Amino acid sequence: MNLGGFSGTCSGEKRPSPDYDNEYYDNDPFAPKKAKSKAEEAASGVTTGMILSLRESLQNCKDTLATCQHIKHISVTATSQAYE
Repeated sequence: MNLGGFSGTCSGEKRPSPDYDNEYYDNDPFAPKKAKSKAEEAASGVTTGMILSLRESLQNCKDTLATCQHIKHISVTATSQAYE
Protein backbone atom coordinates (compact mmCIF):
# COMPACT_ATOMS: atom_id res chain seq x y z
CA MET A 1 0.00 0.00 0.00
CA ASN A 2 1.40 3.37 -0.97
CA LEU A 3 0.32 6.34 1.14
CA GLY A 4 1.72 9.48 -0.44
CA GLY A 5 5.25 8.17 -0.68
CA PHE A 6 5.01 6.09 2.48
CA SER A 7 4.58 2.39 2.17
CA GLY A 8 3.13 0.21 4.87
CA THR A 9 0.76 -2.60 5.61
CA CYS A 10 -2.34 -2.79 7.79
CA SER A 11 -1.87 -5.68 10.16
CA GLY A 12 -4.95 -4.94 12.29
CA GLU A 13 -2.82 -4.54 15.40
CA LYS A 14 -2.59 -1.21 17.12
CA ARG A 15 0.75 0.16 18.15
CA PRO A 16 0.97 1.38 21.71
CA SER A 17 0.65 5.12 21.93
CA PRO A 18 3.01 6.98 24.26
CA ASP A 19 0.12 9.25 25.26
CA TYR A 20 -2.16 6.36 26.26
CA ASP A 21 -0.01 3.73 27.92
CA ASN A 22 -2.09 0.74 29.02
CA GLU A 23 -0.37 0.55 32.42
CA TYR A 24 -0.67 4.22 33.33
CA TYR A 25 -3.81 6.06 32.32
CA ASP A 26 -2.35 9.46 33.12
CA ASN A 27 -3.46 11.07 29.86
CA ASP A 28 -6.66 9.09 29.34
CA PRO A 29 -9.63 11.38 29.97
CA PHE A 30 -11.88 8.34 30.51
CA ALA A 31 -9.63 6.55 33.00
CA PRO A 32 -10.85 6.23 36.59
CA LYS A 33 -9.60 9.01 38.83
CA LYS A 34 -6.77 7.82 41.05
CA ALA A 35 -6.45 10.66 43.52
CA LYS A 36 -7.32 14.27 44.03
CA SER A 37 -4.87 16.86 42.83
CA LYS A 38 -3.15 19.14 45.32
CA ALA A 39 -5.42 21.99 44.22
CA GLU A 40 -8.53 19.87 44.83
CA GLU A 41 -7.22 18.87 48.26
CA ALA A 42 -6.49 22.50 49.12
CA ALA A 43 -9.94 23.58 47.92
CA SER A 44 -11.50 20.86 50.05
CA GLY A 45 -9.58 22.11 53.08
CA VAL A 46 -10.66 25.70 52.41
CA THR A 47 -14.28 24.60 52.11
CA THR A 48 -14.11 22.69 55.39
CA GLY A 49 -12.54 25.69 57.10
CA MET A 50 -15.26 27.99 55.77
CA ILE A 51 -18.00 25.63 56.98
CA LEU A 52 -16.46 25.51 60.47
CA SER A 53 -16.13 29.30 60.51
CA LEU A 54 -19.76 29.75 59.47
CA ARG A 55 -20.93 27.30 62.14
CA GLU A 56 -19.03 29.24 64.80
CA SER A 57 -20.45 32.53 63.53
CA LEU A 58 -23.99 31.10 63.55
CA GLN A 59 -23.53 29.87 67.12
CA ASN A 60 -22.31 33.33 68.16
CA CYS A 61 -25.41 34.88 66.56
CA LYS A 62 -27.67 32.41 68.38
CA ASP A 63 -25.96 33.18 71.68
CA THR A 64 -26.30 36.93 71.11
CA LEU A 65 -29.98 36.56 70.20
CA ALA A 66 -30.64 34.48 73.30
CA THR A 67 -28.93 37.11 75.44
CA CYS A 68 -30.97 39.92 73.86
CA GLN A 69 -34.20 37.98 74.31
CA HIS A 70 -33.32 37.32 77.96
CA ILE A 71 -32.55 41.01 78.57
CA LYS A 72 -35.79 42.01 76.84
CA HIS A 73 -37.75 39.54 78.98
CA ILE A 74 -36.18 40.94 82.16
CA SER A 75 -36.93 44.49 81.00
CA VAL A 76 -40.56 43.69 80.17
CA THR A 77 -41.02 41.88 83.46
CA ALA A 78 -39.51 44.73 85.45
CA THR A 79 -41.65 47.30 83.60
CA SER A 80 -44.86 45.37 84.17
CA GLN A 81 -44.05 44.93 87.86
CA ALA A 82 -43.45 48.66 88.18
CA TYR A 83 -47.00 49.36 87.02
CA GLU A 84 -48.62 46.89 89.43
